[in-house]
Formats: sequence, C-alpha cells, structure tokens
Amino acid sequence: MFFDNGSDAYDLTELRECIAGIKGLKASVVLRPEFTYGPSGNHRQATNARYLQFAMFAISKMRFLADADAVLNVDVDEMVYSKSGASIFDAVKEDTKGYITLPGTWRHATRMGDNDAPLSHADHTHEHLGQGDQIWPKWCVDMKGAITDEPWRTHGFNGITENFHDDFGFFHCRQITTNWHFSRPHLNADELRLDPFAQAVLAG
Repeated sequence: MFFDNGSDAYDLTELRECIAGIKGLKASVVLRPEFTYGPSGNHRQATNARYLQFAMFAISKMRFLADADAVLNVDVDEMVYSKSGASIFDAVKEDTKGYITLPGTWRHATRMGDNDAPLSHADHTHEHLGQGDQIWPKWCVDMKGAITDEPWRTHGFNGITENFHDDFGFFHCRQITTNWHFSRPHLNADELRLDPFAQAVLAG
C-alpha cells in the first residue's frame, strides 16, 4: 500500500508499473491524494493539523488492509532490518501485545546525488560521528492482535507504550529527500564513519 504525496518526477502509471514489477509482490495499491500534505511546524509538537495524514492511515486500515495479516509502516526513505534475519511479520504475530515498535537511526551517503547517478538506499552506509542520531520510531502491527481498534499514527498508537524488540530497527536514509520538511545537507566524509551492518543491510 503506497501513498504518493506530491511527486512530480513520474506519473502514477509509471509508479504503479514499477511497484507491480517488484519480485515477490502478489498485489499492490498505489494512491496519490489530490491535496497538499498540510502545514509543517518547526518541531513535532508544533505539527498538529495532520488531517490528510490521519485520513490516509484510516483509508489504508479500513479499506485496503483490513484483511492483511500484519502491517509494517515506513516511509520510502526508511529500510527495516532484523539483526538475526528473522521476519518482523512472524515476530509480531507471536507478540502478545500485537505490535512491535521499531527504533530508527539516520544513515548518510558520502557523495552528492546528481542526475546521472542519483542517490539510492545502498549509498547510505555511514553514521554521523559524535551524534546519537536516534529518531522517532515506526511500527508493525498484527491486524488480528490486541490493538486492532486503535487509530494509526506515523510513529505509533495514541496513548500506547512503545514495544521495542532487540532484533528489529530501521535506517532512515538521510539524503533520499526533497527537503520538504527541513533541509538535510550533505555531510563531509570526515564527519562520517562506515557502518558495516548498514552496508550489508542496504546492499541486499
């Protein structure tokens, strides 16, 4: 289930054909809301008017994903990993709480993208020196589990405590962006350190 919000480098038909061609996918839905995303504040607490975002989650949950076994929520610039190689969908079905919270960290590329060689997820193999880089979490939910009635939010479920597992997390690829929310400038190579685990995850 893919919501495209404001892309102008390709049309909806191209995007649908690209996603439908991904090996292993049995079905896919791609929608493009004909509205702007809405206001963005200087920080998370200042961005309360997220009507379109909440509506898209509700449409996904009730119309397109109601019969799904489990749902994983990530953005296009985020890549989920398992340290052990286990499936997060299997893990969430076994969890008595019915959901798993995924911690995230930024990962950076060491070069600038250009028209001939745009940056991909696989370029984001480095961590920022001297910075924890922790970011807001994402989630995976069992559609037949304990919190099926809870509304979805980007980073969790309203009023429900996070449920982290040591095995799962995600990398947020810093330079796959249009800088729509805030500027994500390229960092110099001497500010970065190679993360072999990110390199292995993103290369696959």
